[in-house]
Amino acid sequence: MSSKPEFLKLISSDGFIFLIKRSQACISGTIREMLNESNNFLENKNNEINFKTINAKLLDIVCQYLYFHEKYKNAECVPEFPIEPDTAIELLMISDFLDGKKLKYVLK
Repeated sequence: MSSKPEFLKLISSDGFIFLIKRSQACISGTIREMLNESNNFLENKNNEINFKTINAKLLDIVCQYLYFHEKYKNAECVPEFPIEPDTAIELLMISDFLDGKKLKYVLK
């Protein structure tokens, strides 16, 4: 059994590529299932996920949050994750799609 690469490629609807650690990406239940070997998804084989409905501006925020979550997951004092009001509703919908319960908590 070969080991999986440490980084995963996330591609926005407008073609921007984001490299993110698999451990960070797997905070999302949806991404975790896509990368689950037993599900046999193409995303797991190609080590990349195309998001046809998430533009670069929003995918960048999602990636920043996944990094933020991993960085502070065991911290006693967690700083506030800044979210601009003009992106909050779209991020909430993306969080729902990505099964990102932790991101939804930040948006409340």
